[in-house]
Amino acid sequence: SYAILCRKLKKYDLAESLYLRSLKALEKNHGKTDRKTAACCHNLGMVYHLKGVHDEAVKYLRRDYEILHQTLGDGHPDTRSSIQHLIKVMESKPLGMGMINGYEDEVIALKMKKVKVRSCISQLSNKLRAIILTQSSRFS
Repeated sequence: SYAILCRKLKKYDLAESLYLRSLKALEKNHGKTDRKTAACCHNLGMVYHLKGVHDEAVKYLRRDYEILHQTLGDGHPDTRSSIQHLIKVMESKPLGMGMINGYEDEVIALKMKKVKVRSCISQLSNKLRAIILTQSSRFS
């Protein structure tokens, strides 16, 4: 879209304006919890991050994560990617601000959730592998 092109050309003010307009249209036509709305929130959050507007970046990236968490669950790759972006931005250090800008507790909670999901996926993968081995040995 034109907003993506503007972001790549570092025309952040124009990209912000286009994403805000798109977000209103998406919320009206698809709802506030649609994946397209989440994607627009993510893109808007990244524009704010690039502009150095840290709190707005966190606000929209958090909204992206919350929508994906509700609609897809924490195990979905899109949700996991969303958590990673949110943590990265929360941990970034804009000029004149503290280490992670008052988001310490939330970052720790998100990282714990990420580890917990990774552990669950690993356990499920191991169980599935065991089932497949059991089934294949029965037919050998």
